[in-house]
Amino acid sequence: MTTYPHLNQAPITEAILDIRVEAGMADALTATEEFAQGVKGEFPVQRPIEAMATRMAPGKPAKAESQTTAVGRICWNTEETRAVQARTDGFSLNHVKHYGSWKDLRGHAKEMWPRYVALVKPTSVVRIALRYINKLDFPPGDDIAGHLRTKPLLGPNLPGAVAVNFMRVDVPFDNGRRAFITEATLPATPEMTSQSLILDIDAFVLRQMAPGDPALWDELESLREIKNRCFFESLRKKTWRAYL
Repeated sequence: MTTYPHLNQAPITEAILDIRVEAGMADALTATEEFAQGVKGEFPVQRPIEAMATRMAPGKPAKAESQTTAVGRICWNTEETRAVQARTDGFSLNHVKHYGSWKDLRGHAKEMWPRYVALVKPTSVVRIALRYINKLDFPPGDDIAGHLRTKPLLGPNLPGAVAVNFMRVDVPFDNGRRAFITEATLPATPEMTSQSLILDIDAFVLRQMAPGDPALWDELESLREIKNRCFFESLRKKTWRAYL
């Protein structure tokens, strides 16, 4: 295992810990609403989560019909920097803007997860994920590609510069773990005081286990190591050192 430094000014805009489940309650939606009521003191700003399904209705010509279905609730604190999601298919924690630390995120999850399990009674966990969205800012005109180690490779007869970059790769790791690394940049304009790179890392594993299995937290630790590896190895040292 490679040890990476702690970044005191990490460019994280959002961290998401997500656990997908197979629901056990016949009326799991009601159970998620009960969960939301139970956390209302800490998370008073509550909104429904809806899923949209589209089907093609018969006819000439065929028409697309969309239908939304409630699947749970997202509950925010007053400042909307922390959220917990209770859904019929899973549980998530969102730490937005003021990230804090992995210890905070993991501790928050360990506190909230048993409440979700007690109410929704999932039969099993089926997917575990950590997603970190980073926003790195550079001066206008700076060559963002010069900050990257993970980037598109242009053919030798193409221009060397890339004005806009959107790239997504799926990287396999050991024991079925994977990571989606997504990079996105916007073109610089004369009005811009900076240009930005979004580095979005989604580390996950499809793993079936009991909701109370302590190995769930071991998996999250392994995914955190993968997330760190993807972040640091995708950037040049001079770039991430700016956030120490």
